[in-house]
Amino acid sequence: MALCFSYIYTLLLAFNGLSINSVSFEELVEESLGDISDDNKKQTLDPIVIDRKSLPGEHAASQMEIIAVTVIEPGEGRFFAPGPYDVIRCKMKGWTLEGESIFDTTKLANVKEEFVPVDLNKVPGLRSAIMRVGPGGKFKVYYHDYGKDGTKPFVYEVEVKNIENWSEIREVIPGVPIDKETTLEKIDTDIDRWTFFYSSQREGINDPVVKLDMQWYLVDGTKVFDNTEVADGKKPTPVSLSRSQKIAPLGLAKAIKNVALGDHFKISCGLRTSQIRNASALGIPPNARLIMDIKVVGTSDPTREPNRNELPGWDVGSNKRNVSDTGLVWYEIKEGSGIHSSLTIESGNKKVTLHYTGYLNDGIKFDSSIDRGKPYTNPLNKFVKGFAEGVLSMKIGGKRKLVIPAELAYGSKGGGARIPPDSLLIFDVELIDVIETSKKD
Repeated sequence: MALCFSYIYTLLLAFNGLSINSVSFEELVEESLGDISDDNKKQTLDPIVIDRKSLPGEHAASQMEIIAVTVIEPGEGRFFAPGPYDVIRCKMKGWTLEGESIFDTTKLANVKEEFVPVDLNKVPGLRSAIMRVGPGGKFKVYYHDYGKDGTKPFVYEVEVKNIENWSEIREVIPGVPIDKETTLEKIDTDIDRWTFFYSSQREGINDPVVKLDMQWYLVDGTKVFDNTEVADGKKPTPVSLSRSQKIAPLGLAKAIKNVALGDHFKISCGLRTSQIRNASALGIPPNARLIMDIKVVGTSDPTREPNRNELPGWDVGSNKRNVSDTGLVWYEIKEGSGIHSSLTIESGNKKVTLHYTGYLNDGIKFDSSIDRGKPYTNPLNKFVKGFAEGVLSMKIGGKRKLVIPAELAYGSKGGGARIPPDSLLIFDVELIDVIETSKKD
């Protein structure tokens, strides 16, 4: 159904190249109103001033424009103010002033419903007009100066069945289709949820971290995020989120509080709960509603140290498990032969050059110098405490696996989006060189 709305909108823009003849709006009104007297027609012609800034995308302009609304039947609920994401279910026909049809919802292919849902934000003047008429009414709108060159007027006629909350119009919601049996649940005043599968076992419900496969959409169906879309041959990496972490958008944070392994659901986040930092980088416009399809594909306790045969990365075999006084765990993979001069964590004039790969305790890789194709060079005091301690006693050419508890890593704050709070970290480290510089960092 979303394609139909896009089709209507495309047709609305299709008359850019048409010329304008002398057919007046009153003449077009006369053709469709027939049995309404001239006096009534004059009385119902009601100009409304609207701001062109409210129009979508490239058609916005600074000047104010006039639309004229002719009420055919007033309907009920006049002056009803639709919400920002409400949908009008209606019949709609539109044409140029030459009388050429631009759209007709009753003739759209593959549409069985007599009254179809139409986005109030996609048809110019419609939101202002519906406030004058209300559900059950009929009206005609004359709208001028719309189009890429701002000079092409058109007329459309609307018969309104009702106005519905966007979340109740299942056929317009992008992503996984919502069938009639799927119940709408309000988990917040601004968040709707539809559950496709609810795991009866509730496995992992007490684990602090959930791992998600997610697709995010805008209201018009544009996909703005999908972690499962990866290059051929690569395995998708689930999104790991802490239930206690302050994450954005707020709607997502609220939705994952009580989920368990296997749960599959859709949420819709309104203006208050859809805000996200750097949204423009994902192509998310300001004040956009976000729709998310979410599958819980894993859960974990990020503080747990895996058994040696579960450790990701290099195989430790039967190598000794070493533990320092601070709680750092390491396995010597290769001792190395290069001896370097005295090195301390505070040695700002000495830098280490190394290769490393970092993992969460569930095996998810969050960083790797090898993947970047270049060794990493920095003073030891620039690394987290556990990493610096583990490298400090290595020999050049040596390899170690470090198992770093959260208190020696990023602690309760976490390390950004990739490292949840209280995460134990695992690093495979190869010390390539120790460089002495003349200047302390």
